Amino acid sequence: QNGGPLNENVTLTDNALNATGAMQSIPVRGTGILLPGANFTVTATGPAGAGTPFTITITALNSASVKDASYNGTVSFASSDPRFVNPGLLTLSGGIGTVNVTLGTLGTQTITTTDSTTSSLTGSGSFSVIPGPAASLQISVAASATSGTPFQFTVTAYDVDGNVATGYSGTIAFSTSDPSASVSLQPSAVLLNGSGVFFATLETPGTQTITATETSNSGLTIASSGIPVTAPTLV
Repeated sequence: QNGGPLNENVTLTDNALNATGAMQSIPVRGTGILLPGANFTVTATGPAGAGTPFTITITALNSASVKDASYNGTVSFASSDPRFVNPGLLTLSGGIGTVNVTLGTLGTQTITTTDSTTSSLTGSGSFSVIPGPAASLQISVAASATSGTPFQFTVTAYDVDGNVATGYSGTIAFSTSDPSASVSLQPSAVLLNGSGVFFATLETPGTQTITATETSNSGLTIASSGIPVTAPTLV
């Protein structure tokens, strides 16, 4: 089929009277694409964030690579991504359909769609999977610290799949369990490409922590592991 209705000529004959009637042209519509060369396109707008649902559009094309509006078949999905969230079967209407899918592995991944009854009728699209939005924070701190001595710590944002959220550039506020007025810790900083390295100076001996919280989303927060702070050695 070529995507539009086909016209078939039908002639009626009365065998008893040996009379032939007029030829009548009857439009015939199908529900699938059967000619070799027919296929699907699978497209989306922009890259896909890992672990984040996005919308793909499936379009049935005839052998002339034109949308086949007569196709109302059902298709299934598969992907090169082992972390692909399969949406199940989808029935197209007028040769087109949309559905939400999720990819989880960074890099270029493919999504393939196949007619549920004609396996040779298939098509695929390639998608660039980038880290998704920040879903959690992590602080890496020194194993120990000396009172009054600066040390380095790192704050990193991760997406839901554990990838560094390289597109994240939020502002992070810092606080500490150390009650000393002599603590040196900047109040806030912006993460660049999802990560940042900072310095702190704690004063009170004992186990202390540093907490990082996004200023516009208090739910995005993390406290460091305990930092053993010891008094300096007197010489």
